[in-house]
Amino acid sequence: MVMKRVKIFLILFAIIILSMVTIFASGNSPTQMGHKIGKAIKENIMVTQSQSKTISSDKGGSNRIVGTVLGENITANEVEIKANLFKFTETSTPLQDAWDAIKVQVYERQFAEEHNLLPTQKEIVDFTNEMRDMVESSDEGREFEKAVLEAAGMTEDEYWNEYKPIYESPAHLFKIKIQQYNTEYNLPHINPDEISGEITDQILLDKYQ
Repeated sequence: MVMKRVKIFLILFAIIILSMVTIFASGNSPTQMGHKIGKAIKENIMVTQSQSKTISSDKGGSNRIVGTVLGENITANEVEIKANLFKFTETSTPLQDAWDAIKVQVYERQFAEEHNLLPTQKEIVDFTNEMRDMVESSDEGREFEKAVLEAAGMTEDEYWNEYKPIYESPAHLFKIKIQQYNTEYNLPHINPDEISGEITDQILLDKYQ
């Protein structure tokens, strides 16, 4: 039953992957695209590690609160990680894109909690393994994987057994579960503009002007 659900999730996730390919690739090879994503992963890990070494919440610190979304405090670190990812899409508005993504993420997490849609650990492991099998089933996928790992400075085990199940698969799964739930009950797609949230930190706003 679990694997059947995961198969459904993968079909929907393929749509997300296709969108990512369109954004990141734009004619790039799997190696070029993998290098960009791997570099973003490495930089974000460095940001996270740097944050863990400091407890500063002072003005300018990475742990400072820079805004709120649906009553939840958002730190500078959270926004910077998202903005860093969007920079690789060559967007002209990385801060706005990052903030919209965070608003949707907070909304989806709260929605998943309220509707009992959070994935189980087994679903996370099964989903990650399915994704690995899918990526490694083609020459292009293996080329992409190799580029990601080299740019991120990770081994296969570090990426698939440590990074992916913690930082990517859970978010992907509850996003997919919500999409499936919305489709089943004919609910509209959420627009970031409809989600309550505001950046209140001038330092952050000035940085991305």
